[in-house]
Amino acid sequence: MEMLVKPASLQALENADNPFQSRFWAEVKKTNGWDPHAFTLFSADAGSGGLSDSIGGRVLLVLTKRIFPGAVIAYIPFGPDLPQGHMDTLEMRQLTAHLQRSIIQKLFLVRFDFPWNSVITRKDGSRTPGRDRSRLSPRPLSYAIQPEATLLLDLTPSLDTIYANFRKRAKRHIAKGLQSFRTEVYTDPVPEEVFSDWYDIYRTTARRDGFNPRSAEYLQKMLSTANDDSKSSGCMLIAARQHNRMVAASITLISKSIAVYLFGASLRSDDQQCSPSYLVQWQAIQEAKRRGCRVYDFFGISPADASVSGKPHHLQSLSQFKQSFGGLYAERPGTWDVPLRPLTYKLFSMAEKYRIRAARS
Repeated sequence: MEMLVKPASLQALENADNPFQSRFWAEVKKTNGWDPHAFTLFSADAGSGGLSDSIGGRVLLVLTKRIFPGAVIAYIPFGPDLPQGHMDTLEMRQLTAHLQRSIIQKLFLVRFDFPWNSVITRKDGSRTPGRDRSRLSPRPLSYAIQPEATLLLDLTPSLDTIYANFRKRAKRHIAKGLQSFRTEVYTDPVPEEVFSDWYDIYRTTARRDGFNPRSAEYLQKMLSTANDDSKSSGCMLIAARQHNRMVAASITLISKSIAVYLFGASLRSDDQQCSPSYLVQWQAIQEAKRRGCRVYDFFGISPADASVSGKPHHLQSLSQFKQSFGGLYAERPGTWDVPLRPLTYKLFSMAEKYRIRAARS
């Protein structure tokens, strides 16, 4: 079976289960300099010369952005989301070739960040992809752009059952937090003073924990893009306050069936007897279930094999916090590139490796 694409309208992304393949995410990334494109995925029998039915009704979001003059990257965030969760390198090459013909821009690279629990195989069936350097040859990166592992919390049981499965650490902090803090849920519009308080805490957390914060403009756009209960996707900000002062908050991405914990921040002080982040997380889980989500994605922990390298993983400090809420461990096959212009790709890779190494050091 050959994988083909046909241009579609962005409205076709409206009912996507995957929040990173939704129309909402397309609009968010558009404000950050990316051009969104939608395609319906089709399969065709070899030699038939025609299209079969679309692949499970899947519509693919592809983002493009100019990196250098005359050089554009095409990026597929957490896709394609195939029914069987499997793709081989031949299908990846076919899809890349069709996207290259369909997108009227000078692409030098098509990049895939596959969904959780995807499996990538070589066309000969091997699960150990090689690093063939020929043109249009898919290659896994030695570093992942998006998290490689996560915890997925099942929201279909009752809240009492979900809470009962938390570890003692989470239960202890939540119980104490209920006595010390009050939580508030904000959707569009998030009051300007609320966002300002949150962003101050976020920047403080970034300095303390050593990561590069997103810009205020980007996060404000995320919180103000088509964001209410009537939409299939959106974002919410949940804050914890003590004596009317914000001490912790998070931003959670919501689709019709999946919630994703994107950003969290908190203040620390000697007089705090518990961390308010646990209460914020519990409130986000409750709100996601209220909105009909079936899964809560903690979006990033250290991979199971991270300790093999002997170096601390850049998500290691967050793993213990997220693991205290339970959930099923899930992995992705990382980030895969299909270069179209080798020299441009080499220059881009060198610059990207330096930037990521500096950000995660």
